[in-house]
Parts: sequence; C-alpha cells; structure tokens
Amino acid sequence: MKIGFFGEGIGPVFNEAGANHVRDLCNIFNGTIVTWNDIGFSLLKRTDNSWILNGKFIYRDYPILHDLNGALCLLMARTLTFKFNIIYLIDLIDNRWFKYMPLEKSIHPVTANIKYLNEYALKNYVKNIAPRLGGIVAQTKTIEDQLINLGISPGKIHVIYPAIDLQKFQDISCPDIQQFRIAFASSPTVKDKGYDYFFEKGVPILLKAFKEFSGIINSKLYLLWRNVYKEELGQLIKELRLEKDVIIYDRTINMPELYNKIHATIIPYISLNSSPDFPSSAIESLACGKPVITTTIPEMYRIIQQEKCGSVAKPTKEDLVGAMINCYENYNLFRNKCRFVAEKYFNIHNEANKLEEIHKSISYIKI
Repeated sequence: MKIGFFGEGIGPVFNEAGANHVRDLCNIFNGTIVTWNDIGFSLLKRTDNSWILNGKFIYRDYPILHDLNGALCLLMARTLTFKFNIIYLIDLIDNRWFKYMPLEKSIHPVTANIKYLNEYALKNYVKNIAPRLGGIVAQTKTIEDQLINLGISPGKIHVIYPAIDLQKFQDISCPDIQQFRIAFASSPTVKDKGYDYFFEKGVPILLKAFKEFSGIINSKLYLLWRNVYKEELGQLIKELRLEKDVIIYDRTINMPELYNKIHATIIPYISLNSSPDFPSSAIESLACGKPVITTTIPEMYRIIQQEKCGSVAKPTKEDLVGAMINCYENYNLFRNKCRFVAEKYFNIHNEANKLEEIHKSISYIKI
C-alpha cells in the first residue's frame, strides 16, 4: 500500500514539531511526503522519500504571483495523488486546497482546537469536506466532541493521541537538583495582526511566576525561541531583572541534550489559539524522564494529573508558582513515572497500528 503525506512545510529540511511527527510516521509506513515551501529558484527538490515543491511566492505579498504559485503547487500536488492508495492531508480545517484533493482516500488529522476557527470555514468543512473523507483523526477527546457537535458522523472520527519515536529519547540521568532547571520549548512561531501569541502562549505569566519561584528556589529557566517577539521578550526579562536567570536559545538545538540539562518542562498556556493540546516538548520531556509543569489549558494536563508525572496549575501567576514548587518538592516521585507514561500514551508504533486500522476501512483504494 502506497501512502502519501501532503501538506505545507513538512519536508526533511524543516525542523518543526508537526513536521517531525509526520516524518516519523512516513518512515514507519515507508511513505512519501509531498510538501511546498520557499526553496529558492528550483521548481522542486526530490529526496528519497519526499517531493518539495517551490512555494516561494505563496509566502510573499505579491497577490498575482501568490495566486499563480499556489495554483501551480496545487496542480503538481494533485497530479502526484494518483501515485498513492492512502493520502494524509496535513493542514487546518480552514484551508482552501482540500476540496481539490481525492478526499475519499484521504485521512485528515485534526490537531488544533476548532473553536478558534471562523464559522464559515467550519460550515464548509462539515458540509463539503468531512462527509467525503476516508477518515478524520482527532488528537483529543475535546476535538472529537467539537466535531460531533458540528454534525460530523462519530463513525468517521478516530481519537488518536500524537506520539513520538521513543527510541530517539532516553530516560537520562538527572542533573544535581541543587539548581532546579526548567525549560519552555513551545514559544510563538508567528506574529499575526490581531493576535497576541506572546500572551496566549503564557510567556508573561511564566516569567513573572519564575521570578517569584527563583527567589525561593535556586533555579534557571531555559527558553527555546523562534525569532519572533524578541523585543517583547527582552524587555520583560529586563523589567523583571532576570538576565542572569534566563537562558535563551534562538537557534535549532539538539533536544535530547537540552533534556539532559534540565529537571522539568513547562507549558504555561493561557489559550490554545495556535497551540496544541499535546505539545511535543512535553511528550519528549516525559520520554526523557523529566516531569511536566502545565496549566489546565491543554488537554495533556489530565494525563499529567492522573498519572502524577508533573504538576498542574490554573493559568495564573500564583498557581504557576505553586506548581513549580510542587514539582520541586515531589521531584523524585514525579520523575519515576515519566517514561512509563510516555510509553503508555505516546508511542508512535501504537499510533501507527491504530492508523493502519483506518487504512483498512477506506474502501476507495485506487492508484
């Protein structure tokens, strides 16, 4: 069975959590990735298991070139769909290109909470896209409930948590707890007009809570940054006088090496707008035996709370300080459960087995 993964920015040269997840699944299924991004002046790039189409002008503010480039990428992608029996459509519900794809042999993973999408896009998806899809994968029970409430048949939806290749992450030794080290690796990736992702990701309450926590416990905060909101971040760190206590990585780093340095990972979300319910950094942290501190915003908090592999807080500064202290005081108890939880819920081979059942259920299989 030939399987293709179609979506923006998921090729082998892109280092992003969603792209890494797709590539892991692609390797398990021996599939092929078809993606588009700015690759300079080449029409396309071909690797062993991917086609990268040039979407150079899709990302530029030239309306005519944008439309022409988008149409060309769509035409090429649509032509390549004939090579596959099963297609994964990797994009949000409110995209505009799904309707041109062979939906009957397609699976759509819904990874984002849909309450932030516009009403027109949702109605179009429910009426024109979902009924024709071979299957829909909801990454949380909340998303499944939202889709059903919109009118999508429950039999079409499969709840499967996102997972990682656990072999890439080991339950590594813990550094001296005399200095408690926390990492935040889910920073904003874009800066859109009308949205304050700096606030919604919880960066201000994280820094303010850490300021108070570091006055109680000798600690360091590691921030993986993505080249946006740098001015706001620097200003707030300066206002709180945290220059010596916050370490910023504004580059691609080896994540297992980072987890080897720290004691815990933190998810301080205020909102799920542009953020996943199961951040990859939190899953990877558990796989490396490092507890997770999270607000009650992402659905992952239920697992952290139930399995006692970290601390949970309401999305306030005061509660976040309490969760940091709780994680520090119960560190060994939480740490001992982390790897087990990662293997129980987030093993990519278990995810692949569940997806294979959906493959079998799709009746329209034609090359």
